[in-house]
Amino acid sequence: MIETNLCTFEKLDDGIILQRYKFPCHVDLEVAKTGLAAIKSLAEKQPVLLCADITFVKGASVEARALGASEEFFDVIRAIGMATDSKVARVVGNFFVRFNRPRYPSKLFNTEELAQQWLRSLR
Repeated sequence: MIETNLCTFEKLDDGIILQRYKFPCHVDLEVAKTGLAAIKSLAEKQPVLLCADITFVKGASVEARALGASEEFFDVIRAIGMATDSKVARVVGNFFVRFNRPRYPSKLFNTEELAQQWLRSLR
């Protein structure tokens, strides 16, 4: 497990990396870079399936969203399932998926369990 100021990252037994934000926050470029470094560390040089609980995300900067949709992320992330029951976080997640258009499959879910089931189906 890796813990940053804002998130925890855990590699589950099935290889999915679970990211959870610890408290309400706005994701800026520094947060996104720190998260990418943590994911790379857990990924062991293999593209991974990422389940991100974004419930506490209140916004994301243009730069953070651009990094999330960049080649650098595409090299590490095979797919991302975002989980939230927050209307604000759902808007942030949908904005990222629709406007930044990451090259990897991306989808929003109401629960981590549903996101993980979808990620497993992509194997």
